[in-house]
Amino acid sequence: MASIPAVFRGLVNGGQLLRDAASGVAAWTRQGGAVRALVVVSVGSVALATLTGLLIVVFVVVAAATTAAAVSVLVSLAALSAFLAAAYVGALLAVVFVVSATTAATVVTATIATGWAAFFWIIWFAARKCVDLAIATN
Repeated sequence: MASIPAVFRGLVNGGQLLRDAASGVAAWTRQGGAVRALVVVSVGSVALATLTGLLIVVFVVVAAATTAAAVSVLVSLAALSAFLAAAYVGALLAVVFVVSATTAATVVTATIATGWAAFFWIIWFAARKCVDLAIATN
């Protein structure tokens, strides 16, 4: 696993090391056959899905932490009066709405991102097969 300084070194000079690594992966993929390209696309898709899942977890944890902070403040205030208890219930409803909306938006975003990745992979695979067919007929 990369350390934080290694990540920062990758960002030096506008991310030149990261671009070099990406072009190396692209060259390695072009040197191999369809199986190697399928492996690269599969690993990339799995990485994209994993990072999307991690993003969803982070959103849920942030929403839960915010909810916990809001609830703790409002519980202490709700002990003061019935009016604050009503405000507490209203805040809880708002928090439930925010958590639900964030989770739904993240799920939709993950679905769209995965769909686009699959679409571009299908286009690339079909173009590659057409080029292979054109080369084989000549």
